[in-house]
Amino acid sequence: MNAYDILYGLEYIDKDLTEKAVNYKRNSLIYLRAVAAACLILVFGVSAVLSGITIRNSVSIRESDISKRFGVCSADNQADAIKKVVASEGYQPPVWNFIDRYLNGEYFSLIYGKAKNIETYKTETPHFTWYITIFDIEIIRAISNAPESGTVKVCAVTFSSDIRSSYYKASEDFDILNDPEAFFILNNADTPKNTFWNEADVRTIGETDIYTFDYADYYLTKQCEMIEDIVRLYDAELTLDELEEFKANGIPDEKRFYDISKKNSDRIREIERANTKYQPSYGPDDHVMKEFENGDFSIKVILQGADEDFDYSKIMARVYDAKESSRDSGGGVGYDSTYRFSVALDKDGTAVFDRPTDHFSIIIDEYTLPENAKQIGGSFFYGPDERSDTIILKDQN
Repeated sequence: MNAYDILYGLEYIDKDLTEKAVNYKRNSLIYLRAVAAACLILVFGVSAVLSGITIRNSVSIRESDISKRFGVCSADNQADAIKKVVASEGYQPPVWNFIDRYLNGEYFSLIYGKAKNIETYKTETPHFTWYITIFDIEIIRAISNAPESGTVKVCAVTFSSDIRSSYYKASEDFDILNDPEAFFILNNADTPKNTFWNEADVRTIGETDIYTFDYADYYLTKQCEMIEDIVRLYDAELTLDELEEFKANGIPDEKRFYDISKKNSDRIREIERANTKYQPSYGPDDHVMKEFENGDFSIKVILQGADEDFDYSKIMARVYDAKESSRDSGGGVGYDSTYRFSVALDKDGTAVFDRPTDHFSIIIDEYTLPENAKQIGGSFFYGPDERSDTIILKDQN
């Protein structure tokens, strides 16, 4: 740390004085020593407040205005700039290997907290527009390599591009405007180069010359959804208590790990069922319900192993249109689908409705299925000549 950093790190000295101290001619030593003496007095005066706090590359000791330092401009619309971007990860080992790595890696920090003081900037490079979001996380609970309380500063990176590309330095599932309270997987300043899937260096933002830890103590790797105290972490659901247990005692064997995850998945399912009568799983118009007395298409749903008097009326079918989007030289056709509406089955498992387009698809909404029931085959696609179908649900017991 040089004299420039020290002087600008002291926030309670008039800015004019610090400017003069830094830029004053070298032969004006008396004036500079006087200012330095004042700085030392202030340092000793606030030392009790700063005791026990470690500042690593903090914004307070560097040029805090990112637009002045690198010429980037504030994003015109912060909500549009903060995009959900899923980074390319390549080969994925089993989920418990991921979690063990996060819990025990020195350069991964795990925090449950609330995002606030959100600022977004953007800068251009060839083919990419980079969005740099700097925000604070108010710590509710720290799991690994983070302070137990207080606030930490975090940098997240998203992008848009005029070429089809995934970029491994983007932050994953980044949605702090809609979901500020979440579980955050962070890289800290101890992250060595070329360790992030053997290629990424989160220290430098994308193709820019911007150094992450000039502005923040952590880089956002991934934001995970929380359901009460359960973290949805890749393909597993684990409570904060369980994560702390695994941190202390190691990841359990595969069978116990998945038993724990399934127990939490079942609990999430019950929470979601209790909180809403109908919670659709996809689409922008999530609450469009339609009723048809007649229609040009019908489905019959059968739950294997169900009693003869089983009531299907709580199950919903989601209906999507299908519009041609591409056609290859071999005659193959690609379709884009958009959710249009949902229909409820009757007690016997039948629903009749009008197809939204000549080609369309159906999926049974998982949130409305009985416990342990699963649709066989995912979504179902239909052409203009088809008029009915039978969909089988499998009991997973």
